[in-house]
Amino acid sequence: MFIRSMIFAAAVAGSVFGLSGCAGQQNAISVPDRDPSRPVLIQVDPGKSPGAVNPLIFGNNIEAGNGKDIFGSKVDTSNPMDGQGSWDPDLRRPVPEVVEICKSVRMGMLRYPGGCLTHNFDWHQAVGPAGERTYFKFGIDEYIELCRAIGAEPLMNVSEICSPKDAADLVEYLNLPAVPEHPWAMKRAQWGHKDPYKVKYFEMANESDHGNHNVQPLLKRNAVEYADWYLACAEAMRSRDRSILVGGHAGTGTPVNDSWNLTLLKLAGGKMDFMAVHTYVVSGTSDDASFPMRACMASTDQMEVKLADYRALARKVAGRDIPLAVTEFNASFIQEKPLPYRFTFGAALFCADYMRVMLKPENNIAFANYWQFLNGYWGYARAKTENGRTQIVTRAAYPVFKLMGEHTGAVLLDCKVSNEPRLEFEGFARALPARKNCHTEKVFLRNVDFPISDDGSRPYRIRTTGKDSMEISFTDFSGESYFDFKDFPVKPGLSYRLSFELKSSQGKGSISPGLGLCDARGWSATQSACGVEGSGDDLDWKPYETSMMILPDAKGLNLVLRIRQAQKFSGRIEIRNIRIAEIEPESFPPYSAITALATGTSDRKIVKLIVINKHHTDDLPAYVSLKKIRSAKIWTVSAPSLAAISNNPDGAFERVSGEAVEGISADGFTRSFPARSISAVEITLD
Repeated sequence: MFIRSMIFAAAVAGSVFGLSGCAGQQNAISVPDRDPSRPVLIQVDPGKSPGAVNPLIFGNNIEAGNGKDIFGSKVDTSNPMDGQGSWDPDLRRPVPEVVEICKSVRMGMLRYPGGCLTHNFDWHQAVGPAGERTYFKFGIDEYIELCRAIGAEPLMNVSEICSPKDAADLVEYLNLPAVPEHPWAMKRAQWGHKDPYKVKYFEMANESDHGNHNVQPLLKRNAVEYADWYLACAEAMRSRDRSILVGGHAGTGTPVNDSWNLTLLKLAGGKMDFMAVHTYVVSGTSDDASFPMRACMASTDQMEVKLADYRALARKVAGRDIPLAVTEFNASFIQEKPLPYRFTFGAALFCADYMRVMLKPENNIAFANYWQFLNGYWGYARAKTENGRTQIVTRAAYPVFKLMGEHTGAVLLDCKVSNEPRLEFEGFARALPARKNCHTEKVFLRNVDFPISDDGSRPYRIRTTGKDSMEISFTDFSGESYFDFKDFPVKPGLSYRLSFELKSSQGKGSISPGLGLCDARGWSATQSACGVEGSGDDLDWKPYETSMMILPDAKGLNLVLRIRQAQKFSGRIEIRNIRIAEIEPESFPPYSAITALATGTSDRKIVKLIVINKHHTDDLPAYVSLKKIRSAKIWTVSAPSLAAISNNPDGAFERVSGEAVEGISADGFTRSFPARSISAVEITLD
């Protein structure tokens, strides 16, 4: 995860769901008629189970690498020292208060070293005596110790700077016995860790399609190069330990069927134990909090379709089912005003409902990792240690994940929701509309002029070569650059798709050029944009496409020339056939106001039912249909607003804690679930 990489996250609107999605298609969601005189019906059958609860869906991320040239130009010495506040480097142990937080949310997996910090993570610098390490006081051994303390499965991210031998040596260090034929395992024992760690899961790099930002040397592989690197590393790693599972990385924020994914699956799909995907669908900003918050509530159905599309693409291209690993998920709000929406109760409810979807066996999710729990830009737990004492302040997501962690059982139980209210949604940023008259996208092509006024201040030269084409010349250019062409007016409620072809002359150095669209008010004000870039290696014409849903109050868009990365590049880039299409975006059926997840103990004597009321204003009565109930207790987390951020009585808070459920009959009970709430009902059966 990296904020700047999301600035022009490609592919929203209809092409995100290119294989399925709306009414009449394979993943359509039927909307039955509702009887408003009767309550919502939640039917639970303890005699039927679709499978075991996968504890790895309760995974998380921790940032513990050096952010130099990723998050800033300077060496970051804090995260590598204390594991983002999870590690006490003086006492050489996990921070007990953080361990308790992790246990309370049932953290089943922990990914390390964390998102884009993987780009320059040299694992050799993160092992050995702590006193001899420059930065990584919280290194691999400390990370494994934290995982063991909280009961989490390790997920090791392997940096793209690793050679196949480096990757294989990492597996040897982690998993092989300390005998002379395994020198890295011998070093592990020498440094105080005799027994192998038996790490099972390895994710190869992170969001490699967008390159390693400003890390030197600059490294951005195309899909073929990444697939070749993946195959070479995976083979070398498995030669040391056949029990490990190795996964490749899908494209970042792109359509499911984009060229990166097609190439990766074609070349390496047969050798992937899982495919890592990052599913940030909810984004954008607005002074009216109701738009982004209702986008959170509407997005779960859309995400389930997108997961189905990934699976269908794998079957089509690789010829096999490939488990998905959602190694980053959250609502991707990146702003502070009018409030930081990433910390809201609405964002947390979206994540909880998405976890419900990912727990379904038919969605074939190997594991999932929320971004992220501790400190940093996103953390819902803010830990500060002074004079040996740690204080933790939690935000709205914590009581939500705590409720799910404490009240999810060992086995899934059959659970059906019917007669629930269905809510419409007009669409916002990357969240598509939800309407009664759902439809596939309708495309209207328009031509947009992009007159150039190049004042010579840029360190490259732009020249128009036609009404829809241009040429850009570079001389020893390095860094990033964005050039805004004249804005053009847009129509409310539409999406906009940009397509073009690009090729490069044979030059020296490296470059990642492309085009995008941005709200004419600017990225800083709106966080509303899209974009895609090619490569200086595109010596033949290659097509590109990206799209976006405009914000409800948008008046115009800019066409943007974007140079994401360049390293002493000299040469010429040509772009032609620039087309901008207006799209009436694909829409989904109205979404369910009530969703539910039923699990139980292995003996089925206790049923654990989680109910989410996503209605932003109305309490909703529901009848829980279940026989032979002896007793039941309920816990509820709610908030006065979906935009609440704090975890306290004025914000998102556990307002009901183990209260007895009354009015139980032979066939079940009725309970009113508050607006904007998540509840857990533990039911003991005879």
